[in-house]
Amino acid sequence: MDKLTFETLKPRLLSLGFGFYGDASRDSADPEQTIIDVVQLFRDESKAFKMLLAWLERYGDLVHVERIRVLASDLSDYDRRILGALALKQVKNGDRRFSLLVDWAKKSKSSKSAKSSEKLDSDDPYLISKHGVDEELREFGIKSATVGPADVKKLLAIEEVLRRNAWLRFRALIGANFRADLAFVMAHKRASTAYQAAKLLGCSIETAYRLWKGLQLYPGIEKLAG
Repeated sequence: MDKLTFETLKPRLLSLGFGFYGDASRDSADPEQTIIDVVQLFRDESKAFKMLLAWLERYGDLVHVERIRVLASDLSDYDRRILGALALKQVKNGDRRFSLLVDWAKKSKSSKSAKSSEKLDSDDPYLISKHGVDEELREFGIKSATVGPADVKKLLAIEEVLRRNAWLRFRALIGANFRADLAFVMAHKRASTAYQAAKLLGCSIETAYRLWKGLQLYPGIEKLAG
């Protein structure tokens, strides 16, 4: 697997509709894994994080929040804090679904790392005095200048987003839930059994089997792949 950098991540960002120059991934990018990877690049790539904030403001209803929590279980304490701050920004923007991530990130904070993160992640005092302290990051023990969303004009229109990313297309039709996700992996043959789908999506095996059985009632589901 390639080392996670902005360049290795960019094709997936393009698949989600970020307006960077380059070629989008041929395979529809996994929305939640891409979000988590942007979070992990926060220290080194604020541009992608700001674009993500703008993207969530416009297309956040297509995000499966519960799945982010499942996939984020292996994040470092620091990255959980960044994810918590990201989620808190969405809650303040009116998307209460992200409260799930805020609560999870707060519970997973350790007192030991709370002391070290303040020392490790103090931004340049000049930047803080110029732009102010980011309130959401501060709530998670990270002192940083304000981080706001990029201009939404840098995002592609919804028609192009759905054309590029079939995973999001399924969610636009069905909803941001495991039913849509399972329908996507089934239609695009990313999994051949319910067990494989459960491992890929991060849902319980029981949920995967129930949804898989129901979706098998529609033998033409592959035609939805487009």
